Amino acid sequence: MSSPGSANASGVDFQDVLEASQDLYALVAPDPPDFTLLAARDGYVRSAMRPREELIGRSIFDAFPQNPEVPEGQGGSVLSASFERVLRNKQTHSIGTFRYDAPDPQSPAQFAERYWSPRNIPVLDGEGEVRYILHRVDEVTDFVLRERFQAPRTSNVRGSKEGKHVLIAEADPGRRHYLEQLFTTQWHVQTAASAREALDEIQRHMPDVVFTGMDLPDLQGDELTKMLRQESHTSDLPVILTLAKASPRQFREAFRAGANEVVSGQASARELIARAEAQVAAAELRNPLTPIANIAQLLQLKKDDMGSTQLEEASTVLPRQITHLTRIVDDLLDLSRIDRGRITLQEEAVDLRGVVPQAVESIPSLHEGDSHDFAQSLPEHPLVVNGDPVRLTQVLTNLLDNAVKYTPSEGWIRLEASREGQWAVLRVLDNGSGIEPHFLPRLFDTFERGPNRSTQTMGLGLGLPLVRRLTELHGGTVEVHSPGSGQGSRFSVYLPAAEAQTERSGLTQEASAASSGRVLVVEDNEDVASSLRFLLEALGQEVEHAASGKAALEAMERSRPALVLLDIGLPDRNGFEVAGELRRSSRGTPLVALSGHPLSNFPDEPAEVFDEYLLKPPTLERLKQALSRMRDD
Repeated sequence: MSSPGSANASGVDFQDVLEASQDLYALVAPDPPDFTLLAARDGYVRSAMRPREELIGRSIFDAFPQNPEVPEGQGGSVLSASFERVLRNKQTHSIGTFRYDAPDPQSPAQFAERYWSPRNIPVLDGEGEVRYILHRVDEVTDFVLRERFQAPRTSNVRGSKEGKHVLIAEADPGRRHYLEQLFTTQWHVQTAASAREALDEIQRHMPDVVFTGMDLPDLQGDELTKMLRQESHTSDLPVILTLAKASPRQFREAFRAGANEVVSGQASARELIARAEAQVAAAELRNPLTPIANIAQLLQLKKDDMGSTQLEEASTVLPRQITHLTRIVDDLLDLSRIDRGRITLQEEAVDLRGVVPQAVESIPSLHEGDSHDFAQSLPEHPLVVNGDPVRLTQVLTNLLDNAVKYTPSEGWIRLEASREGQWAVLRVLDNGSGIEPHFLPRLFDTFERGPNRSTQTMGLGLGLPLVRRLTELHGGTVEVHSPGSGQGSRFSVYLPAAEAQTERSGLTQEASAASSGRVLVVEDNEDVASSLRFLLEALGQEVEHAASGKAALEAMERSRPALVLLDIGLPDRNGFEVAGELRRSSRGTPLVALSGHPLSNFPDEPAEVFDEYLLKPPTLERLKQALSRMRDD
């Protein structure tokens, strides 16, 4: 056996090799059951709190005696089993986090509670046998003890972790352990210390969401994200990138690489769990919604030809439920985007009198006249604000939807719009369930529904928080008044008024009837593509399908369509890049984006390459509006 720091028979100085690394390394002999320590970095020795001469040349288990109070399944038995596995399989083995206490240097009979995350790496000789074991160890004691006192306690009552997998790619062992412990009660956790390990884990089992740090040893986190986006089987995999101290540039780069969320290293445990849950929920709901919505709208178009009462009823119920489900998903994601500053208002001069019919139209029970007593009062003259017409419609829609939910069918709902000094005011009143005065201050908090709100009413407590935040983005305020339970409520939105403009928002214009022609649908999801084709054919269009950017360019040259519906997330190309090439070769063919992500998610992409941007699943009216752009050949 070589003495510490001396060269062995091969001329390699163990100590020099280990000191070249910045990690806590030791070199171990493959001599079970002793597993003798041959060399160790200074940092490893300091971490052991023992003089070097008490470690080197001794069995690792003599150098680190067992604490008899450590529970079964921890300590030396775990480490010995890992070494044995490396010898048997000749492959690297990571233990994860385990407890192995160290003797207190001031009182050797006492032990200090310590936690480690070891990785044992075989060093093979020319014949493929294990010559040494490189024992890399990360101490995670501080993070384990901190998590013990600070991590929120998650009850298993809320749901099972069956089927939910999270992959944590994090170089920092303490951070990795913290996230692992945070998710382990509700999720199956996969961990990786590098991008390569992360890709191997994904190959082994596809996770539902990926958390990745930025500073991985082999790739940056945004580079790993970009790599995942370029592969067809991981292009839609939700990725949450964590940044220690993020600059605006890093945020832009992360989103440009394709990250679904970016969170700072200071994010709370509760926020991290909420972000993961939101991404999984969105991924689960967004894609199925699109083909379901298309088929439902097809049923609605063809109901007169079917002659079945049941089918006619289904054609009415399906779109209503899908609209509700889509609104929940959109509200949830919009709240998340506002929280991290990712919503950009597309401001213009908007006459609120034009916003009102759009909002009322989206609540069938109001304009079909078969439920509530509904009336509206609008001013004779324009009521103009500077704002985003889509977001303002969203504000009013959520208020009306809230009134419908909590007002009995025999009750009344009123909508008023007026000018009050420097403010343009939208007011929704009802004689419904009302709100207890003590709860009013919490009404706009996320997921709050109120103590007297029936559990039979659908909703997650997202609509009103979104109303407040969107109103504040417009420089306005929202107020609520209710005398109490059973006495109705009044919601008032105050927006800074602007001078009337002769030009009106595009939302107030009727979509012209769509002409017929060939539509090129560029979409890699077969269910979405086929259901969209059925719907377009029902609207009198001829449809051609392309499943990739390359196929889209070839179809453009071959058939010269009158309109292109183009998905953003294609397997081979970025949808914006494809649109740019189509624009150069299309000679004026309208290009309409069809995406599961809002345009605000792509701040660095050239939005001008599209004539219109539709969010999946598009409503029948939005689809008709897009078709009205079709060129005449």
